[in-house]
Amino acid sequence: MPIIHKQSALDICAQAHTPTHARTRLATIIAILCTQATLQADTIIYQDGQVKGTLWANGSIGVDPEFRTPDNQATIKFTTTEAYGNGGINFYGISGPLTVPKNQATLRATIYSVNASMNGFVVRTSDGEQNFDSKRGRWWIDGEPGQTSDLSQGQWHTLDFDLSSYPSFNPGLTQIVGDGLTLKVNEPGATAYFGEIRLTEDDAGHYEDIPEPSTYSAILGLTSLLIASRQKSRK
Repeated sequence: MPIIHKQSALDICAQAHTPTHARTRLATIIAILCTQATLQADTIIYQDGQVKGTLWANGSIGVDPEFRTPDNQATIKFTTTEAYGNGGINFYGISGPLTVPKNQATLRATIYSVNASMNGFVVRTSDGEQNFDSKRGRWWIDGEPGQTSDLSQGQWHTLDFDLSSYPSFNPGLTQIVGDGLTLKVNEPGATAYFGEIRLTEDDAGHYEDIPEPSTYSAILGLTSLLIASRQKSRK
């Protein structure tokens, strides 16, 4: 299932048809609120050939511009060379560790399996190793509670991993380190593709094309106040 992103606060602001001669102060407050809201963007780890970190694998791994996502982005191709092969993104050397921002405790990845059987997913952090498989960790596949057997072949899947499900997780301080994001595969010669990997504030397992309630309420509230103020000034 392709990722569906939340509607950005910038879009909401653009849709709010405020009066041309509205009072300057309230208009400024709304503009500031809209600007600040847009700063809460997801942390992109991989998207369309751009990697935050470096690729590694027990096998071959690299950006594949030919096999593309449903929204026409380049993928990461991972093929194992041995049983129980691992592959993904690491955070050694120049790239260094990646701090998980506050309010972005969901790690989201899209994956396409050609002939790979998933054995789990590992997130290595400064607070320890987080394992997500059929027995450990809170995670979802296409919005349903995660089971490794549900990574069916020949179609795209969205995987959500709740990093906060581990007691050691410390938002804003925990870092993804070393060979930090690892897909575990059961057999040699198996191929899987990563479409996109990001840290997001979306609730794990849920995909909603709606704004955050607090942002939506604040913008609408201030817009209503702006309009009411204008109407009052006309009387």
